[in-house]
Amino acid sequence: MKTSLVLASLTLALCSCTSTFVPFPGEENPPVQGETRDPGLDSVVYQGDKAKKPDAKKARNAILFLLGGRSFNEDDWMPVEDQVFFGSEWSFIPAESIVGVEAGFGFSYKQADMLVGSTTFTFTGSTFEVYVGPRLEIGLGDSPVRLYAGLGPSFINAGYKGEVIGFELSESDNSLGFYIHGGALVELGSVYLGLDVRALTGTSITLFNIELDADYTQVAGVLGFRF
Repeated sequence: MKTSLVLASLTLALCSCTSTFVPFPGEENPPVQGETRDPGLDSVVYQGDKAKKPDAKKARNAILFLLGGRSFNEDDWMPVEDQVFFGSEWSFIPAESIVGVEAGFGFSYKQADMLVGSTTFTFTGSTFEVYVGPRLEIGLGDSPVRLYAGLGPSFINAGYKGEVIGFELSESDNSLGFYIHGGALVELGSVYLGLDVRALTGTSITLFNIELDADYTQVAGVLGFRF
């Protein structure tokens, strides 16, 4: 009797072992018995999960082009205190970081006539600037909007020229200053569109033996390309 029970239990154990599916190593979700599975399905799902990884894990290199207006102290720069500005900027944010570096340059220019008595004077103001500094850049969740800010040292060359009846007088000077700026970018694939607000302070120049500054405030539209 005991021998029959032992044989019966061994027979049931062997049957259950042969009906149990042992998954291949690394297969987390084995198919149900009798189920047909596409062998490439798991790899497709895995690749899809990889494609959905956050974009924040990629480094960001970008070239930005800026066009706008730059305003200087009216008392120092009249009648050319409001100048057209064009500039270009490179920025880099390392992978999985919000702090990187930026560097750029820009030009500003304006020419205007002023009537003094019965004589017309033509004045020209212009600047050239280069700068470099740290940059903070963050995304707003799943939104395509990115906010940024940067600051650092800047070198600016500022010039002023006056002309009247064929006579011309011009002079320029250089100064170091400190810039700060910030703005927002909308990311459309590899293209950026945005707005930048900027200020330069701490400059000191001398033109025609007059001490003045090249400090300014600036607003510019931004077109950029990420690569």
